[in-house]
Formats: sequence, C-alpha cells, structure tokens
Amino acid sequence: MIAYDYYDFGISNGGSYNFGKMFGGKFGLGFDKLRHRVNKLRAKGIPCTHADIVKHEFDDEKVKFILMCHFLEHLDSEEDVKHVIEKSLKLATDFVYIEGPSFDFDSYLKGLGFKFFWLDGCGHKTRVTINLLKTIFAELGLKDFTFQTERPYVVDSTSRDIFPYNYPTTHTYFDSEIHGSKCIAKFSGGVFRSFNVFVWLNKNIDKNRRQTLLNKRKIFSAYK
Repeated sequence: MIAYDYYDFGISNGGSYNFGKMFGGKFGLGFDKLRHRVNKLRAKGIPCTHADIVKHEFDDEKVKFILMCHFLEHLDSEEDVKHVIEKSLKLATDFVYIEGPSFDFDSYLKGLGFKFFWLDGCGHKTRVTINLLKTIFAELGLKDFTFQTERPYVVDSTSRDIFPYNYPTTHTYFDSEIHGSKCIAKFSGGVFRSFNVFVWLNKNIDKNRRQTLLNKRKIFSAYK
C-alpha cells in the first residue's frame, strides 16, 4: 500500500498536483468529486480518488501537507469552507497550502464599473477573501500563517482579467475583438489577481525552510 505524503483537494485537471512535488512531496493523492476528471487523471498516471471532500470521511491517516488550489471558492458556503479547512488540520502534520482567485476588491471594482471575469462565472459559489480566511483561522485558533498576493498588481482596467461590471457572465479573458470596447480607469490600493496562504502546523519548520517554500510560487510576494 502506498504511503501518501500529501493530498490535493479538488485536483480538477491536475494542474496543482506538481505543486506537491515542488513543495517536497513524493507521493501525492488527488481528490475530486467529478468522476470524469478522476478517470482522465488516472489515465495520465496521476493517483486520485473520486470523493466529495465536504462529505468524505477520512481514517486516522496523516500526510505532511494538503493542497487546496482554486478549490475552496467552488464550495457551496462559508460553512463548508471552514469545515474543509478544519478537516485538513486534522490530516496534515506540516502545513496546509491554500491558493485562489481574489474576491477582495469586488466592491471597489464595482464602484468603478468593473469586475474580475471570475466574479460571477467559473463555477465559483463562495467568495473566499483574505478577511474571510483570517476570520475562519481565528475561529479555529490558528495564529501561525503567511499570506502572499500575486504580482504584478492590476493597475488599470486594460487588464484582460477585467470586464465591465454589467457584462454577461463569462469564463474567459477580455478580448476587444470579441467583447467590444471598455472604459479605461486606473486602480489604486494594490489590486491583486490571486493569493496564497501557508498555514504552518509544524513548529520544527524553521524560518529558512518556510522562506524556501514561500519562494516556490514565484508569482507571489508578501502580503502587507
């Protein structure tokens, strides 16, 4: 029987699986609730199992770390987000890694007449913001974590990620040849596309090792 050392919750098309290797994992196991995804990944040689993480009951097995990349925002509610994070804390010994799209500037962008294209599309059901996660962490008694945000910032509405607010739901980047024109506005306040967070569980992971892990995802820098 394979002794897995990391889990990838919501593995989807398998893009996040190699993050586990990048973070030092050797044998990972992915989870996804859509069977056709699981079958495709297995055909590619990626170990994964069909399961709904919200409902799935784990035994007492432990892994070094758990990945949740662009996963939590697909859950039905904030309660489910908290439940899955709490579940991950019981399984991981070293850290939990979360990465997802930014919903932190929804109100700001709306006030300017814009939105990120993933606001009302892409199957996102819960707007997982940094503040929401901080609230959940506090409720779970977590104090040791590090947030990072994607660079470079989105400085104006010319970004292909930005759509006029009232534009119909879309799952793609803005293309003027397809979507028409849009107004140009400059943004302030460090608008970022996505974020990540390491929740540190093992106090033996020293400062240098933490920084090495933080540096692995090169598009992210310290959140201030």
